[in-house]
Order: sequence, then structure tokens, then C-alpha cells
Amino acid sequence: MKKVNKKTKAKINKQVRADIKKTVEKIPGLIFEHVRLQNQQEEMPATKSITIPQSQPEKKIMSYDYGDMQRKRKIMWSGVIILTAIVFAMWIVNAKLAFSDIKNGYVKPVQGITETAKKTWQETMGVSTTDKPVTTENNLDDLKKQIKNNLISILYVQQASTTASSTN
Repeated sequence: MKKVNKKTKAKINKQVRADIKKTVEKIPGLIFEHVRLQNQQEEMPATKSITIPQSQPEKKIMSYDYGDMQRKRKIMWSGVIILTAIVFAMWIVNAKLAFSDIKNGYVKPVQGITETAKKTWQETMGVSTTDKPVTTENNLDDLKKQIKNNLISILYVQQASTTASSTN
């Protein structure tokens, strides 16, 4: 018997592993070919008998390229990671801007909006700003009288409703 050293053992193991890997990669193709042949035999009518010549060339066994599939998966996942990084970067920039706006008080009025709103308000309510305001002393006296009259009328209505309900 020959003595086998560690280096030859390692070479043999590598060769065996490579042969096993090649064989395992061919298994899906063999299964597919077997199923395809079975389907062809089932589809042939039973009345016709077709003889297959013995000198038929060998059919190519379909093999599935796992390396190509792995490369495609790497491309897909790298795209997903890149898009996710872009989304998170945009989100972080937006959050920083929002926080800085909150911190600084966000005073960026758009010119023209307030004037447009004021104009439409005046048009709908029929109020004009060209009228000069009456002196504030007269307005305050009139306002005080109006409030006083409104309160008195509310109290009379309240008193009349409680008196009417108590007599019934």
C-alpha cells in the first residue's frame, strides 16, 4: 500500500469536491430533461408506434448556470441598497431643513399672498380700507353702549323665560 501524505490528500479532496459540485449543478438539467422526455412520450398517440433509431446523437443536457444567477442577485441587491441609501439621505436632509426652520422661526412669507387675501376678503365682505377710521374715543363709547344694551336684553330674555317656566 502506498502512503498518502497530507498534500496528496488535499488535492484528492479538492478534486472530489469539484466533481461533486459539477454533478450537483447538472442535476436540475437532468431532471428537466427527464420530465420533458416523459411528457413527449405521453403526448404521442398510442396507435402510432414510432421507433427511435439506435444511432441517435446524444442530447445535450441542460444545465442551470448558478454563477450567472448569483451575479444577477448581486446586481439586484446592490441596486436596492443604493436606492435605499438615496432615500435615507434625502430623508435626513429634509429632517435637518425642517429642524432648522423650526429653530429659526420659519419667516419666509411669500410676497403677494397677504395682499391677495386681503383684497378678496374686502370684495366678499364689502369692506373698503379707503374709509378713514372714526376716532377711537367715539368707537369705544359706542361699543360700550352696544355691549351694555346687549347684556340688558339678554338678562330680560333670561328673566322672562324663567318666570314663564315657573308659573306653568
